[in-house]
Amino acid sequence: MSDHPQSHLWAALQRRFADQRSPAISPDRLLRGMCIEPLDGQENSQTFALGFREVGTVVRTVSLSRDFHGMSELVERDRAAYLVVFIGDVQKGPRSPKVGEGGDWLLVAYVPSMCSAFEAKRMADARNALKADLGAAAFADAGMWVVSPDQITLSNCMRALDGGGSGEAAAAASALITQSRREAAQVDDLTIAPLAPGDATDDVWEERIKGLRIGYNDSCTRLVGALEELEQTLCSLSGDEYRKDEPLLHARAHMGKVLELAKKR
Repeated sequence: MSDHPQSHLWAALQRRFADQRSPAISPDRLLRGMCIEPLDGQENSQTFALGFREVGTVVRTVSLSRDFHGMSELVERDRAAYLVVFIGDVQKGPRSPKVGEGGDWLLVAYVPSMCSAFEAKRMADARNALKADLGAAAFADAGMWVVSPDQITLSNCMRALDGGGSGEAAAAASALITQSRREAAQVDDLTIAPLAPGDATDDVWEERIKGLRIGYNDSCTRLVGALEELEQTLCSLSGDEYRKDEPLLHARAHMGKVLELAKKR
């Protein structure tokens, strides 16, 4: 990672977060939170191994609602990001003065609904690794998953802390439903896409048809993956055991059969 041209940004982010946890930090430098994004060059990577950079911060004040409003303004509506939010002064509930199990910081995954299923899965998979890199002990066990800046509020934060992450799972399910529908729409577009007219030879037409077939199969594969993610989330919410060989959703069973038939051609 040290050879990456932006690696200093990741190191600076780690140092700044460590400073925020230092007892010696000046009160006027305390942050409510920071918005962070993956470093450039990881758009097609399975993981964010190169690290992250800071893209904005909100100074901590006595007004929690104003601070959370400021945090919601840090994210771009069409760009996934994480928010690291200080919750040490947020009450968990009337019967408990503590924020919850774990530390005084909350990791919020912001994944807008226009993101692909691939990006949503990366954002979900990277949360524990990001916590570990910044210092896992600093973070509460609960987390938040939001698909709109409007969901980044003090009330939603408190619900996430009280619910032990069930709100996060529900939001993730909602996001995956939207992404699954988009993948399905892309499949439909491929199946009806007209071939350009012309005096192409039979070989050229065969190559075009082959390209469409490959694109169709790729879209089906992405759709099945998104539906599997949705089924796992639904099982976690209901407490049922997830069985890969027994689809919960008719759509995944249907697309699985389509892929099997395509492979036999």
